[in-house]
Amino acid sequence: MSQWIGETINQYVVDIVALFKCISIEGNYYSDAMQAQIFVQGL
Repeated sequence: MSQWIGETINQYVVDIVALFKCISIEGNYYSDAMQAQIFVQGL
């Protein structure tokens, strides 16, 4: 997932947090370090 052109950082945060929650509900988990890496790479 990457930040869309024109998307604010606040909206990107909301979207990525929702994605991580959805993934964890399905039984898959990313470590905090992996979540941070995915977040930064998407900026």
